[in-house]
Amino acid sequence: MCTTVRCLSEHNWKQYIADEVTEMKGHVLKYPVEVDRMGKVKTLPGCETFPDVGGKIVGSFTAIQENLTI
Repeated sequence: MCTTVRCLSEHNWKQYIADEVTEMKGHVLKYPVEVDRMGKVKTLPGCETFPDVGGKIVGSFTAIQENLTI
């Protein structure tokens, strides 16, 4: 049984992407990304898009950069 927020969020993510629909114990989900030591953000293996809406999990930073005022 999960006793930390991280554990619960990872467990909920696994339920969310599973083929079988089951009742979740909360609404906290792990965002499906990994960040390596160099700061590069990648999707979790097999999770390039959100399963319910199909949107990309990792987008492009270019559009954000164009709208930032420094």
